[in-house]
Amino acid sequence: VLFLGSQMAAGRAGAPAGPPSRPDASELAAALADRFGINQLRPGLPEIAQYVYMTKGRSDLYRALRELLKADCEPGPVHRFLARFPRTLEELGLEKRYQLIISTNFDRALEQAFEEEMEPYDLAVYMASGPDEGKFVHFPFEGDPEPIDVPNKYWRLPLGDDLEVKRTLIVKIHGAVDGKVGDYSWQRNYVITEDHYIDYLSKSPITQIIPTQVLGKLKESHCLFLGYPVCDWTLRVFLKRIWEGSLDATSWAVDPDPDVLAEKLWTRSNVDLYAADPGVYVDLLRERLSSRPPKSSVP
Repeated sequence: VLFLGSQMAAGRAGAPAGPPSRPDASELAAALADRFGINQLRPGLPEIAQYVYMTKGRSDLYRALRELLKADCEPGPVHRFLARFPRTLEELGLEKRYQLIISTNFDRALEQAFEEEMEPYDLAVYMASGPDEGKFVHFPFEGDPEPIDVPNKYWRLPLGDDLEVKRTLIVKIHGAVDGKVGDYSWQRNYVITEDHYIDYLSKSPITQIIPTQVLGKLKESHCLFLGYPVCDWTLRVFLKRIWEGSLDATSWAVDPDPDVLAEKLWTRSNVDLYAADPGVYVDLLRERLSSRPPKSSVP
């Protein structure tokens, strides 16, 4: 299972400059602080968003977020690698495999990468507002959107009885930038302030929020965390509610600039940490795959 966090860097050092990247959590926090003249030391996005929400109002916060996240930016190297991964395996003569991808990001960079590769995917988005507030909504590759009213009785996600992923499933656990799929649209759909996270993570048992199929897959899988800042308490609480502290299967994290606290937190969670730019990391994976001889040519 892939976890995509906000610290998704641009790729190889020295690579040609491309289109602007979408802001990560720290950049979004800095942009909000600058826009609203917040000079206090408030480094985290939830703290900054909470301050704006309480002192300026909900409308000002959401308007700023919509403007900051609507920039026309290209998907990054990680998004493109994941979107092409099923086809890459097929080209190597291997069985085509699909991914469960958990994303904490609001933007559409990952979905755009899959669409450009014409690789089918299902989408599940947590709704922080609107008529389906507090639920995930399933947007299948083919078919109509469907709110997941009872998570432990919903079995239409592309996961088999053996928990194998039948088609890539992207799960956005913190909402998404204003958007529309078919006739279903949403606005102001962000889990972003401190109060949002407290409500999201503490009011209901996790089994009443996350679909049972996704929970089962998470608990049975090895995980790869790319750019996932474990020092952020909001993300760490999510992991704790899923695994109750430590992942059952050995897993891995790729962090561009981990500190001592991050190292200890990942170690305690049974996760091996690698200090690397996620973009560089997937470039190395791509090189390793491309150097592998096709299965048909192996004696």
